[in-house]
Amino acid sequence: MSAARRIEGEAVSFEQLVAEGFDDTRQGAVIVVESRELPSPRHRWLARQVESLIPGGVVHSASDGLIVVLVRHAGAAETWLIVERMRRTLLRTGWEKTVIGSATWPMQGVTPMDVIAAALASLYDERERAEAIWSESELQFTLEDDRSVPIASAGELLTG
Repeated sequence: MSAARRIEGEAVSFEQLVAEGFDDTRQGAVIVVESRELPSPRHRWLARQVESLIPGGVVHSASDGLIVVLVRHAGAAETWLIVERMRRTLLRTGWEKTVIGSATWPMQGVTPMDVIAAALASLYDERERAEAIWSESELQFTLEDDRSVPIASAGELLTG
C-alpha cells in the first residue's frame, strides 16, 4: 500500500478492515484521531487532512469525530514521528480540539484487535491530558451568589 486510502461507507466490517490491513506484515501501527466539538460536515475535512498527513495507510471514519488509521510496516519510532507531525500540523491548521492516540503491532498487541484496544487506551490517556490543558485555559469567576461564570481572557473579565 503506497498511498493513503480512505474507507467511508463501504460494506467492509471494521474487524475485516483491520485484519486485512495487517495481513502479511511484520509490524504496523494504529493511529486513532478524535475531534472534539466538531460539527459533522467538518469531520470529512478532518479525514482528508489526516489522509494527507499519513505517508501510506488506510484511513477509516469509524464514527462522528473518530478516525482510525492503519499504517503498515511502521515501527514504534516511525509511528511516534507520524503522530507528532500530525499533532503539530493539526494544531497549526486550526484543529486544536483534536486528540491522537496510537499503538504498534506486535509491540502492544498480538492480534490486530489488541492493537486497536491499545490505541484506544492511548487515546483515552491523551484525552484526559488534553482536557486538563483545555480546562486550565478557561478561567472561572465565582459570583457572590456562588454561580461560576467562564471567562475566556483577562480582557473579558475587565470589560464584562
